[in-house]
Amino acid sequence: MIIIPIPKSASTSLFYLLGVYLVMNKVIDDDSHNKKENRYLHIADSGKDYNNGRFWDREVSDDYKYIYNWFKDTVELNANDVKKVTTKSSLFKNHILPTYNNLKLLEGVKKVVLLRNPDDVILALKRAYDRNLPAGSFFSLDTNFHKNMSEYAWVKKAEDVGLVDDIWRFYSGWSDYGGERLLITYNDILEDHTKVVNRIFKYYEIDLEFKNIPLPKLLYTRGFSTGAKMFGG
Repeated sequence: MIIIPIPKSASTSLFYLLGVYLVMNKVIDDDSHNKKENRYLHIADSGKDYNNGRFWDREVSDDYKYIYNWFKDTVELNANDVKKVTTKSSLFKNHILPTYNNLKLLEGVKKVVLLRNPDDVILALKRAYDRNLPAGSFFSLDTNFHKNMSEYAWVKKAEDVGLVDDIWRFYSGWSDYGGERLLITYNDILEDHTKVVNRIFKYYEIDLEFKNIPLPKLLYTRGFSTGAKMFGG
């Protein structure tokens, strides 16, 4: 199973909620969800070797000029990656770019695409940066931005360096994509996450009915830090 989210779209909360529920019901393997090095195809959090090479040595698309500085899983996939995500016994979350290579490799593969208005994403990244939340790998090392910039200055800088273009390209590429996918929006999750989870179960033909467990408030709300409790804050 694969979730492909635009940044700052409540994907971490959804990912953990899905993972815990699927492990509890023995749909996915406990190790495949809980081991830090298995949460992402490219092991963005751990930096350990994957397929005899580090994920940051993967090819980066020429069409996306800046997003890789913030999100190190925005690389070109290979056939081994796709094989890994086609099993129902695993759950992955990656900011997979809608490049020609990636779309071709994922053609016919079931995938959940999670989108949010790009203008809101840019401002959410600012809030995350200001609060030292892990908006992406190494994002805090980006010296083009600094804390407490005004919204105007932040957006202007994001436009100048190409981050705004990359976020919009990500959004448009997956929004316009006509292939196999289940499209979910950030607002869908906030309005009724129970319905969203059950849509995902139905899409993947998982014979479960999700009950109304609160959405983990991990990274998506303005009032919670990374230390928030898993359920209920």
